[in-house]
Amino acid sequence: MAAGGGIGAAQILGWIVTGAAFGGNLLWNWLNRRHTNRVAETIRLEQYAKEVWERHRIRIESRLEEFVSCVQELPGQMLTYPGFAERAASMDIWGYNLTLLHDSLARALAQADHSAYCEGSSWQAAAAGRDHGTEHSWDLAMTAFEQAREAVDEESQLTLIKSLAPYALEIELLIHHKIQEADYRYQP
Repeated sequence: MAAGGGIGAAQILGWIVTGAAFGGNLLWNWLNRRHTNRVAETIRLEQYAKEVWERHRIRIESRLEEFVSCVQELPGQMLTYPGFAERAASMDIWGYNLTLLHDSLARALAQADHSAYCEGSSWQAAAAGRDHGTEHSWDLAMTAFEQAREAVDEESQLTLIKSLAPYALEIELLIHHKIQEADYRYQP
């Protein structure tokens, strides 16, 4: 205290410094809180995007596995039918099931196309497989399947049914490549 009981310049200067420090601290805390909130929001959005992508990926991989398994099991199933008539009747059912599984795969890929969280585009187009000039893998597989339905002997049918597997593999590889590209975004 200054002489005479008044407030001295040193005391006023101390209050000014304390007030400035307090105000600076409040400003720093406010700026830090805004920054922390933005970072937290970014992390939440990235986590949500990753979770959505993983749900799409699981759905796509599940449908793809069902489709490829069906194609790979066809030759073995054909051999269980001893007669041509029994095989011919089963070919319609196998073709129907194969088409349903492919459609299910295409729908899962279409959902990925419509999602904002799936990297890349043309997911649904990947269901058709590799482009062979005028036709895609799926078209060629269905052509081979129809030829197998029309074949008159068991050996021809079996050979044509076995020719479906490379086309299914092309579809599988194309989709897995797209999945790897999308996964790259979410790698740590």
